[in-house]
Amino acid sequence: MAKRFTKALPDMKALIKSNPRQAAFYAICSVVIALPAAATTPAFMALGLGAKGPVAGLSFAKVMSSWGFLKAGGFWATIQSAAMGGYGVGVVAGITKLFAFVIGLTGFLLGRRGKMWRK
Repeated sequence: MAKRFTKALPDMKALIKSNPRQAAFYAICSVVIALPAAATTPAFMALGLGAKGPVAGLSFAKVMSSWGFLKAGGFWATIQSAAMGGYGVGVVAGITKLFAFVIGLTGFLLGRRGKMWRK
């Protein structure tokens, strides 16, 4: 198997060199599928969701304080749980992987029709 890989390596390098946008797109989708936390952790932090709960002064904390309470097991509670490493991690990771797969597949299908990756 290693011999096949080393034989294919020059072809892969040429493909990446001739299609850098496409290669970067697939690399990002692959990283998100393999490590969904690479996408979710920065997104949670941007929303104001930290590992110890909502970060004071940021958007999610302001929303929570205006609502007063959140339903246990609801959407926002699951998102907060995922940010804190609780039961929501599996749910958010699964959705993130599915989203990355669909985006990658769409890019592949549009690329085959010549509607994507034009300079």
